[in-house]
Amino acid sequence: MSDEQTEVKIRLEPQDEYTHTPDTAANYNESMYFNMFDPEQKVGGWFRIGNRPNEGYAETSVCIYLPDGRIGFMFGRPTIENNDAMDAGGLRIDVLEPLSCVKVTSEVKIDNEWDEFYYQTALTAQVKTNSGAQYQVEDKVLSLIPLRNRRTTLEGEELNTRTTEGMTEYRYNSHVGYGLSEYLDQIVDGKPTGLVQHD
Repeated sequence: MSDEQTEVKIRLEPQDEYTHTPDTAANYNESMYFNMFDPEQKVGGWFRIGNRPNEGYAETSVCIYLPDGRIGFMFGRPTIENNDAMDAGGLRIDVLEPLSCVKVTSEVKIDNEWDEFYYQTALTAQVKTNSGAQYQVEDKVLSLIPLRNRRTTLEGEELNTRTTEGMTEYRYNSHVGYGLSEYLDQIVDGKPTGLVQHD
């Protein structure tokens, strides 16, 4: 066996920052992922788009960590027709300057409905695309299971986190689909801290 080592260099070109022409693989996937953290506001998050043009959809994820322990999370598989852009389901990534600056835009509004135990029962998602088109998706939770995590901090504080996963029916005009709706909440005094109270 030779002790000689071959030096390998990888060079990124500016065009590598943009989407590419898909090959014929059925599961061809091209994705972008970014995470960020603001040390002054104590806010963090991550964003991902994964285009699967040969399968006709993209995978989109947005996760925001708030300073009070709440988490905002969105996941979807919106329809796409090609691999021309990272733009699907209200999440868009633009390359402003290759290898230097990108812009992430997310525009989705979600209104929730809850039962007396603060489990989700329904939601309405309003999405506006960059072209100005607006969509409203209604969902109804058909069945649900709550999962819990209890732990104690070094200071002795008892923390209770609850994840609820619901089999959910989604409707947009005459289109009907099924999937999961998942909520992650920190429970304080029996209520989710992410619950928004309306007068």
